Amino acid sequence: MRKHLGLDDYITRSAHPFKVLRKSMRHIWKECFPEPKAPGSHESRLQSLLERLNVGVFRSTLDGKLLEANPSCLRMLGLRSIEEARELNLSTFYPDPADREKLMALLREKGMLHETEVQLKRLDGTTFWVALTESLESSEDGMFYIDGLMEDITERKKAELALRESEERYRRLVELSPEAIGVHCEGKIVYINAAGVKLLGGKTAEEFLGEPVLQFVHPDYRELVIGRIQKMLQENCKSDLIEEKFIRKDGKVIDVEVVAIPIQYDNKPAVQVLIRDVTERKRMERELKRREQRFRQLIKNASDIIAVLNPEGKVLYGSPSITSRLGYQIDDIKDRTVFELIHEDDRDEVWRVFQSTLKEPFRVSGLTEFRLKHKNGSYRTLEAIAKNLLDDPAIKGVVINARDITERKELEEQLFQSQKMEAIGRLAGGIAHDFNNLLTAITGYSELILQSIDPDDPVYEDVIEIKKSALRAASLTRQLLAFSRKQVMQPKIINLNDIISDLGKLLKRLIDEHIELTINLAPDLVNIKADPSQIEQVIMNLVVNARDAMTRGGRLTIETENVHIQEYHQPHRSDLMPGEYAILRIQDTGVGMDQNVKDRIFEPFFTTKEHGKGTGLGLSTVYGIVKQSGGFIYVHSEPGEGTVFEIFLPRAEDEPPKDSESMDLPPTLRGHETILVVEDEPLLRELTRRVLRNFGYRVLEAEDGQKALQLFEQHTEKVHLLLTDVILPYLNGRELSEKLCHMQPDLKVLFMSGYTDDAILSHGISNQDHAYIQKPFTAYELGLKVREVLEN
Repeated sequence: MRKHLGLDDYITRSAHPFKVLRKSMRHIWKECFPEPKAPGSHESRLQSLLERLNVGVFRSTLDGKLLEANPSCLRMLGLRSIEEARELNLSTFYPDPADREKLMALLREKGMLHETEVQLKRLDGTTFWVALTESLESSEDGMFYIDGLMEDITERKKAELALRESEERYRRLVELSPEAIGVHCEGKIVYINAAGVKLLGGKTAEEFLGEPVLQFVHPDYRELVIGRIQKMLQENCKSDLIEEKFIRKDGKVIDVEVVAIPIQYDNKPAVQVLIRDVTERKRMERELKRREQRFRQLIKNASDIIAVLNPEGKVLYGSPSITSRLGYQIDDIKDRTVFELIHEDDRDEVWRVFQSTLKEPFRVSGLTEFRLKHKNGSYRTLEAIAKNLLDDPAIKGVVINARDITERKELEEQLFQSQKMEAIGRLAGGIAHDFNNLLTAITGYSELILQSIDPDDPVYEDVIEIKKSALRAASLTRQLLAFSRKQVMQPKIINLNDIISDLGKLLKRLIDEHIELTINLAPDLVNIKADPSQIEQVIMNLVVNARDAMTRGGRLTIETENVHIQEYHQPHRSDLMPGEYAILRIQDTGVGMDQNVKDRIFEPFFTTKEHGKGTGLGLSTVYGIVKQSGGFIYVHSEPGEGTVFEIFLPRAEDEPPKDSESMDLPPTLRGHETILVVEDEPLLRELTRRVLRNFGYRVLEAEDGQKALQLFEQHTEKVHLLLTDVILPYLNGRELSEKLCHMQPDLKVLFMSGYTDDAILSHGISNQDHAYIQKPFTAYELGLKVREVLEN
């Protein structure tokens, strides 16, 4: 007979989440009831507390029968009582019962699932999201049960979806905006959108990047522009709308309106500008001043909406721009009141302004913003002014001048989102630094363990996997740094087969079960020179793209091949340079693409996926990495016929470095010199000391620059090398090295850091001008770099 378990026993014997819950509940119980008065009151009060928890707590059998559940759990599932619950199976609350079977299989495999996000449905059919934690438990009689917690995360999921959609709208709007948008930093252009390229008479954005911004400003306006930029950066304020003249690449002078705002770009003061070409408008204004008889022509070509209303708001006259902006023909709205088309939430305010304008002849209203219905049913945002010309015999009405600012309003919102993304980028850089310190410790201590155990020991392979995982994490950290500061490439001699083999398991997890994965690798594939982490990113992006194209299943094939350019001398590959290449070919049997999609597939922010399903950056990132690696990429696709991506990467002339995974250290890594290690992170300082002593060095250590200076002065023997972190409390690495080198001119210095290049440069260190090693590093890499600095 199964022994009855009380609630306290049930929580005590549960897996980790329940032990934490038990500890928290005991603390609450102690605070609420400091002096228990009767035996057994502890369990009853704990039971009472569980019943008041907002988190659902339950126990069920393996086949899904619900045995116990607290009120929060019953409320989430739409149940009235535990008796009602016991008559149902947990599969009832899954939109697809197969989802629970998958979770059960995973639970049997791991014994516990921690905060798995799952969609459930109540008895009334409504769905909600929970973070589900389940643990497989057994009683003394050998029976198995499932203990679980569920937390309602529906609102969080909605917020995450809304944020992704908002960010995607901003990306598309900036790049596809009809208004020219650009950014210049330290006098040079660092970003320009497609409308800006067109405005300045170029073909691609690349031809403007790095160019002095003043070369496109007319000489008559350059001093004015310089003064305005200086004032804006000093006062950190937005500039007013300014009219200037620009010089296009073809020499043509154009009139523009410019509004600018100071921003930060790569941690440097920069200016973001929105430019509108007003050359045509200015020409028409000058023509109007010369010949008043051209008034009708000017009205017809005005981009703003001009209308004349009677005192009831009926349209007496409308400019042709009403058709282009709102879709209505003049006859569609003539003699209709315009207030029928205004959004109901804005109607009262617009009516109030209109009535106020009617009270005084020739009075001009203030600028009013409102939404007006387009003929297609959507709403456009307009800003308008009104002038009472009822007493003017030529007009006899109220003149309305309205401008469509829908795109501008969306752009303002997207600019706000960009500031949030910039903040996220800075946060990413800080997080990556902390991870670099942790990963350095993980890789270093795993190498120390490998040195101390026999390769035949079963634990040896486990430690090898820990080290590999840490190195993979280091690669991901570099991508995080790239997000925050555009990290430069770190090319190495690599083999595509090795990259694909290492990614094998991960790729299988990326694709769905109904997709068949086939990998064919050329056995004699030539080596290439590229950044390994970026090549991994290329493969991952293309695999995910292929997976999304095969929603109903299919076959994904990854192949490598050697090829000489003459073998592929075809018109659509005419840009390939002669030579030998390694080909990476990724082929799917998905929906394919038509010619319009293929023409734009590598454009930033272009995507065929629905809102919230894609950023439009994946394939543009792939294109950029391939081009930066000196390669070429081609796509072959037809609707319904699948897609093939072929990447040609030139053969590397150099040989790859010898495998450094073995812990048998070359004699050249060992030494006997004295090294002063300065590191403020105790874990890394201890690791560095142990690694260097294993190499035979004498090690002095200090936790900051001031203590290192004192230790150096007290040490009577010669110090051969200073190994110091760049960013230290009290006295940074550069300042410390200058002081010590003044005391001992022949002292060698090796800097190390886990911060971004920008942060290091701000402390006066350049990895081109100084000996430098980037965290995370392995013991082998540290030993190699130390020997290199000592012998150089």
